[in-house]
Amino acid sequence: MVIAFNCRNKKPDSIKNINPFKYAALSVETFHIKDKGWGFDIYVNGKAFIHHEKPQLSSLEGYANEQDAVKVSKLVISKIRSNKLPPVISFYELDSLDIRYK
Repeated sequence: MVIAFNCRNKKPDSIKNINPFKYAALSVETFHIKDKGWGFDIYVNGKAFIHHEKPQLSSLEGYANEQDAVKVSKLVISKIRSNKLPPVISFYELDSLDIRYK
């Protein structure tokens, strides 16, 4: 009797292409940072997934207002929903949303 085991951790293509965020419950909570502006948290199925206090551009604080934080959070959620991780937001995308910074 011969028993063979495949010890490689290779997933079939059908498993690799599954998007775990396609039908996940994604939600946002905005928050104010005293004297620094606005940020947001994104939750996936009720669990904290992203805590975002400021744009990743040097010397910038938070977003100037809650509406801008919401705009960016919606863009981030669309990237998460599309399984584009990490959900990097470019300066061009921020500019196209007319985002203001604190």
